[in-house]
Amino acid sequence: MQARKSMAADPSVAYVGNLMSELTFEFFRMVELIMTHWNVYFDKFLAGVGQNWMSADVAYALAIQLLDIEAETCDYDIKDVPTFVHMKSMVQNVPVTMIESNWTKSITSELGDDLQVKIIDYDPETVRVSLGLKQLQSEPWEGIDEKYPIGSIVQGKVVNMMKYGAFVELEEGVEGLVHVSEMSWTRHIKHPTDLFKIGDSLEAKVLTVESSEKKISLGIKQLQDNPWDKIEEKYEVDSIHEGIVKNLTQYGAFVQLEEGVDGLVHISDMSWTEIVKHPKDVLNKGDKVKIKILDLSNQEHRLSLGIKQVTENPWENISEEYETGKKVKTTINEVSDKGATVKLENNLEGIVLFKSLSKDDKKQIKEIFIPNFELEVTVQEIDEELRKIIFIVDFSEYLKESTDLEDSE
Repeated sequence: MQARKSMAADPSVAYVGNLMSELTFEFFRMVELIMTHWNVYFDKFLAGVGQNWMSADVAYALAIQLLDIEAETCDYDIKDVPTFVHMKSMVQNVPVTMIESNWTKSITSELGDDLQVKIIDYDPETVRVSLGLKQLQSEPWEGIDEKYPIGSIVQGKVVNMMKYGAFVELEEGVEGLVHVSEMSWTRHIKHPTDLFKIGDSLEAKVLTVESSEKKISLGIKQLQDNPWDKIEEKYEVDSIHEGIVKNLTQYGAFVQLEEGVDGLVHISDMSWTEIVKHPKDVLNKGDKVKIKILDLSNQEHRLSLGIKQVTENPWENISEEYETGKKVKTTINEVSDKGATVKLENNLEGIVLFKSLSKDDKKQIKEIFIPNFELEVTVQEIDEELRKIIFIVDFSEYLKESTDLEDSE
């Protein structure tokens, strides 16, 4: 009984004893038996541990194992009794909690199962042994460069998805990442769920392998031809094509030439004759338009397009067409307080200013110069920056006619 008291004074024994009060006597009896016949129990259950030093810690662990009272003693966090847990792993079985399982995802060993383990470390001072299970298996990342060479096509299963990409299991313990930028040549993927769900099987191409970091980069779009690879052959600079307006922005319109190939028409390239403030002033989404290829870069996936360049620039020879002093017959388009715009050939516009008129004369002229009113104007100057041709008119002729008409009435 004296031996039992000295052992019970040990904190670890007291801890166990408190958890299993009804088994205390049997437990202490077994510990006493083990320590009395230490060499016998050591040779039978602890061979290979190291030097044959008697240890109360090992005796406690072995007693619990032999009495099969694991269930009654483990309703607590095993990290609270590290010695017990460590020493228990030296006995017949290796608990899952002590197995290094980085290489293996699922270990289903139970109490009483026989397992083969590898001794990783032994501390003779504490008589503690560290065991490992994964070391008996081949490291899945060993020789990964040879198993999954860059450029090879692999099969895998989607096991996780983040905003930036999808993780694909190639084999147990080996996963690769398909970044969202590597999913499609033609679509802007915001999240992998746009294309996949957990459990989907897919085929991918190995882009990079970093065995030391345990990283594999995969690509899906690389399994298809990149439409931009032959862009220079299909869309030569200065060639004319037809496309569909897909999107409008403040600075221009994106026009799709084919699936995955879009180009930008800047607002400055939409019209020779109008100053376009916003694309919506001249275009709508879904419009079919003829465009001219202005510039391209297959590396940057960039196409610069022009709509106005499909037609001739009417301003190139404008000074020859509308010499100063030339008289032109035209019609009124719109009238404002500042003046009247007139229609010209090639969708050009001219303006007749009212700044020389008095308030009363301007009122009379505005009543005469209504839309589609025909008149003769004289070229005063050309403002290429404002894309306007400024004309002058002999207002007195029209005012006189208006006055004569009023007098006759």
